[in-house]
Amino acid sequence: MAIIERIEEIEKQIAELKKQVEEEKPVIRWRAKKCSDYYSITSNGDDLSYFDRRQYGDDYRYNTGNYFKTEQEARDYKRRLLIEQQIKDIALNLNDGEEIDWNDSKQPKFYINYSVKNNNFDMFDHYHFIGENAYCLSNKFLKTVLNEVGEEDLKFYYGVE
Repeated sequence: MAIIERIEEIEKQIAELKKQVEEEKPVIRWRAKKCSDYYSITSNGDDLSYFDRRQYGDDYRYNTGNYFKTEQEARDYKRRLLIEQQIKDIALNLNDGEEIDWNDSKQPKFYINYSVKNNNFDMFDHYHFIGENAYCLSNKFLKTVLNEVGEEDLKFYYGVE
């Protein structure tokens, strides 16, 4: 009987240790189990289900962020990419061939931001590069983006739907 009690005690200790290990695991992006399905956007814009065999294509899609648990996540990713490129194209057109010069502190560099406090979009003039924002030399940037992209798509892009 003492051996059985000792085994039960050791099993409880193992279960507790496993629980601690799970709690200490870093949060990582979801990846399908090997030989399971995931979604991705193809080069022609279709969302497609793939079977993850841990081959080069699967690893590449995962490493570049084109790897999703659901078909809707893949479609949302595609929509964000299209909106982002549309915003960048508007900035390029408004810049009319003039390059942004990050060494020129007098050159205005506008970017769009969403104010949660005011529940609206605003444009800021900034002289330092901040993250992945699209920058434009024209103070008509926000107005043009709202007219051409639309507030609904812009809210979707900024994640404030």
